[in-house]
Amino acid sequence: SQDKYAVEEMSEAAQGTMTRDALLTLGKEKYDQNCSPCHRPDGMGIPPLYPALRGSSVATGHPISRHIDTILHGIPGSAMQPYKDQLTDEEIAAIATYERNAWDNNTNELIQPEEVAAQRKNANQQPTMVNKVKAGGLQ
Repeated sequence: SQDKYAVEEMSEAAQGTMTRDALLTLGKEKYDQNCSPCHRPDGMGIPPLYPALRGSSVATGHPISRHIDTILHGIPGSAMQPYKDQLTDEEIAAIATYERNAWDNNTNELIQPEEVAAQRKNANQQPTMVNKVKAGGLQ
């Protein structure tokens, strides 16, 4: 007989994992709604203001966390706005997966919502006392 709590935990963890098809379908939908006005439906962008995602180092390169961070927090001083308050972890994971696999970007990489959640959480953590001292924040 299995422990019913262990089974519940396993099913909750499984709910956080999205299939490739689910990621790509939701990713295309959300990309078309939120990203394509600037980066174009074909991923070619409108350079130099809106760079191409097709073949870009962000959409095909590593670490993947750089790609997630760009969607979450935008790029200060540029037209790329942050989407952390508008999009869910699932939507951001789906958009990043779509961008990494559309337009011949064929990375075959899937980004899961828990990866986005971890990055979102890390970005929201307050600096520790040691980090404040290193940053010159204590007098």
